[in-house]
Amino acid sequence: MANNRNAVPELIEVLMRVGSVEDGNREVRAELRVHNISLTTDEAVEFSVELDRAVLALDLDGLEIVPKSRHGEPTKQNDVQFEHKMTDERSRQGEISASAEGTLGVQPSASFAAKASGSAGVKVTESITAQQTQSLLRVKARGNLTWEVTEPMIGGGSKPLDDTYLNDDVLCKVRALPGANLLAVKLEAFARKRDLRITPLSKLSRFKFASKNHEKMVGALIAKSLPNQSGNGVVIFSVSEVVIEDDQSNR
Repeated sequence: MANNRNAVPELIEVLMRVGSVEDGNREVRAELRVHNISLTTDEAVEFSVELDRAVLALDLDGLEIVPKSRHGEPTKQNDVQFEHKMTDERSRQGEISASAEGTLGVQPSASFAAKASGSAGVKVTESITAQQTQSLLRVKARGNLTWEVTEPMIGGGSKPLDDTYLNDDVLCKVRALPGANLLAVKLEAFARKRDLRITPLSKLSRFKFASKNHEKMVGALIAKSLPNQSGNGVVIFSVSEVVIEDDQSNR
């Protein structure tokens, strides 16, 4: 059974469980929910706190990830397809000149025939159209057993995280290492301070930042009020741990 510790579950909540599957491996399933919250300072000023980005980090003891099992793996195709088009165009002047001889029923002059012959040539236009479809992933697998959670930038604007991003989805599959005595899985959800979006709620307060430095200072104070601060600008919001006992598969 998982030991889930969510410091601010109203802002970000992560739940994890590990279950066995038929092939002898185990599935690491996760739930991730993110919503904005409001905090009130000592001066009775209310702020909303949102996340622009969150990171899920997996730590394995006595286990390894099964290849090709990570959720949200942004794999690019090895071959790139494109269309090659050839367009055959005749000039409008050439078509008129070529039909003039049959319509008039007279022999054109040498100069007129030369103009008609030159203008009736074929102009070839070559165009290459390259088209590549890109998948925009909200939960994207990254290196070092991490997953990055963001809202895709569509139309040139970033949006804060909001809603359920994992709902008992398989984050990855794991298998026991030979001879391992202890099998354990730990999943952390954290965000960097720069990915915290802190905004005064003007509907409830007339508060305004005196300057950009004042805004940064207030943001830092609110960020400090959140628990589980680390020394490298990271706020750990959730930790979920599972210890797998009485495992017989690797003995």
